[in-house]
Amino acid sequence: AIRQSRSNWKRGLISDAQYEAEMDQQIAYCIGIQEALGLDILVHGEPERTDMVEFFGQQLDGMLFTAHGWVQSFGSRCVR
Repeated sequence: AIRQSRSNWKRGLISDAQYEAEMDQQIAYCIGIQEALGLDILVHGEPERTDMVEFFGQQLDGMLFTAHGWVQSFGSRCVR
């Protein structure tokens, strides 16, 4: 569901508001499972983030990202 929502959003098939609402639904789902399990510390799963490197890099001025570019991070690990 998350990948499909993100794809639809990037292609302009859904609005920013609809994308955010869908991510909020996914967060509520993740939290609900953890609460039902009785976990003490909850995490929301960060569905609004794509990849850690890409997400944080896009928040910086002066950085350019392409649709199919790759970045090397953490030694030999490469991410889009």
